[in-house]
Amino acid sequence: MSETAAPAVRMTLRVYRVNGGGEVVEDRGRVSVMGADDPVPTTSAYPPCGCVGCTARRDAP
Repeated sequence: MSETAAPAVRMTLRVYRVNGGGEVVEDRGRVSVMGADDPVPTTSAYPPCGCVGCTARRDAP
């Protein structure tokens, strides 16, 4: 019998909704991001990713 391993959780986030004053108005619970063999997507988030792959793409002509 062959069993496949479940993907490992790569990250767990706690999610909150806040109002304009920064007060937590709702606890949305936890979100688990499952692992995958795909590369991490590029993002325009700040601060920018500092990994070798992203840095090479930013520095490419």
